Amino acid sequence: MATVKLSWTDNSDNEDGFRIYRSTISNPSFPSDYTEISTVSSNTTAYDDTNAPSGVVHYSVTAFNTAGESSETTNSIETNTPPSIDESSISPTDGATNVSVDPTLSINVSDDDGDDIDVAFIDEADGSQVGTTQTVTGGSGTASVEWSGRDFDQTYSWSVEANDGSATKNSSTFSFTTKGYPLTIDGEEPTELTVDGEVVTGITIDGNTVF
Repeated sequence: MATVKLSWTDNSDNEDGFRIYRSTISNPSFPSDYTEISTVSSNTTAYDDTNAPSGVVHYSVTAFNTAGESSETTNSIETNTPPSIDESSISPTDGATNVSVDPTLSINVSDDDGDDIDVAFIDEADGSQVGTTQTVTGGSGTASVEWSGRDFDQTYSWSVEANDGSATKNSSTFSFTTKGYPLTIDGEEPTELTVDGEVVTGITIDGNTVF
């Protein structure tokens, strides 16, 4: 849902209040095609419709008192619902440890209007963009980008900006910590450790599993 801010001029001095009507019908007739959504007190000249549907929406405002209701003032607007970011879908998960130094950042986004969504991944350390903008088509999907070349045993923070061409939604800030420095022998990182011909597993150094 979108928010539409309505305003009008109070041309009467004896109204009891104003009635706000809304319609999503093409070329609506007043009052048959409109639904009353709110009543506000006299001398009020603004109203926020915080539950406006997406698409073209028609509004009418009338003044009323005990004698009856004035003729309507009508206007139309095309609303837009901002994109949504599913923060539960992120990878790496927020606070993750032992993450690769060449991680892929990913997140699910959607748009109730079915708009294409441009997704930018942001390095929160300096505000720079990670990689290039990714476009999710059809109103929903997963955006991802590689953030290769991170340092070992470091914490990185990132966020996401999603834009549907009319509105931008910013995510929370997420973080992860890369794995510790690998064990090397003669400058090479061994793939396995054997003792008396048996492969040994479950060895950790500083909390990081090395085998």
